[in-house]
Amino acid sequence: MKTGMKRPYVWILMLGLSLASCGHRQDDRYAVDLQETAERVCYPLSVNTTLYIKSLSVFTDENGREHLVFMSNNEPELYVYGLKSRSLEKTVRYHREGADGVGPKAGGFLMADWEEIYLPSLYTPEIARIDTAGHKVKELQFVSSEEEFPFIMTRSVTGFPMLRLGSELYCMQLPNPRLGGKMTTDSPVGMKVDMESGEAEALPFCYPSSLCRESGAPALGIESKVSRCFNGKEFVYSFAFDEDLYVVSADHRKVRRIPARSRYAGKVSMPDKVPTDLTLATKMMCELPFYGDIVYDRFREVYYRIAYPHEDLDMTESFVDLWQSGRSRFSVIVLDKDFRIIGETMFPANRYRSDLYYVAADGFYISDSHYKSPDYDEDSLGFRRFVVDKIKR
Repeated sequence: MKTGMKRPYVWILMLGLSLASCGHRQDDRYAVDLQETAERVCYPLSVNTTLYIKSLSVFTDENGREHLVFMSNNEPELYVYGLKSRSLEKTVRYHREGADGVGPKAGGFLMADWEEIYLPSLYTPEIARIDTAGHKVKELQFVSSEEEFPFIMTRSVTGFPMLRLGSELYCMQLPNPRLGGKMTTDSPVGMKVDMESGEAEALPFCYPSSLCRESGAPALGIESKVSRCFNGKEFVYSFAFDEDLYVVSADHRKVRRIPARSRYAGKVSMPDKVPTDLTLATKMMCELPFYGDIVYDRFREVYYRIAYPHEDLDMTESFVDLWQSGRSRFSVIVLDKDFRIIGETMFPANRYRSDLYYVAADGFYISDSHYKSPDYDEDSLGFRRFVVDKIKR
């Protein structure tokens, strides 16, 4: 299987990384740390995909069995693995064309049940529901007339998955150029879609206007990057260039703004100028400090917020591969159930993937399939188990 990535020379110092700690200075204000364990799990990859995975989640079936599911970045396929057995249990191949066609490209997935899988289209504002045989069961179109809200396409990615609550799907919306001059002020972060009628409703919580570029303005594409999790009662939003978290009621009408600043990322702000050269623009994306995904751990009632520090990278670096591997370094802020920061762990450079992870009963699993990692294997997806542990002073 080919990934388009060449395995680089790994510095000998990387081999001396301790399994006991990620290596960072302690802060007396913090009580816990994310500790690396000796447990590593691997999932063998199909020849039809690579490690450039954008949509990954854990699915629990009606019998309480957990499965790791992710989407191929090459072929119209979903792979369902036993979370504990780590064996491939099912490959769901869907159709791009024909009666069962869902379009040329799906923007992720939501596996709500074995026979209830939702695939949002990246090209049209609709969501297809399929079964495990790949047959299209239903098509939810949320195209609006001029008198109604002009929805755009949605997606379901690792840091912002679609969520089913009752008979509704809660989905992402990006800053909406169809709103014209109101794009920077009235773009909702999401919408809810009735799973029977397809009727869609814009959620009343909007992108902060300071994080929306004017339509057509030069941009890196990460200025309005947002992540979201759900704790069973409230939604929590993390924006790339905002130090605060936004805790939002289920109906998105009540909003609390919670300080959640990283001690490593420093001040974050959108760039004033964006390079027109693609290589330099990708380099900037790999160097700018900003915030990544927000993850809820229901087993320990804590939140993990990913943060990226400023980097100074050499022009010999493969910036596309680095970006696809979740950048070089990142930290994970740990917040308790009341959104108090109780710890932050800096991870070593080029070892872990900040964009591939899952939460399990025994810990937080972070992928070590970084293309510069000593554990890198293009034919398998690896994860290391981390646990929240009290700092010993």
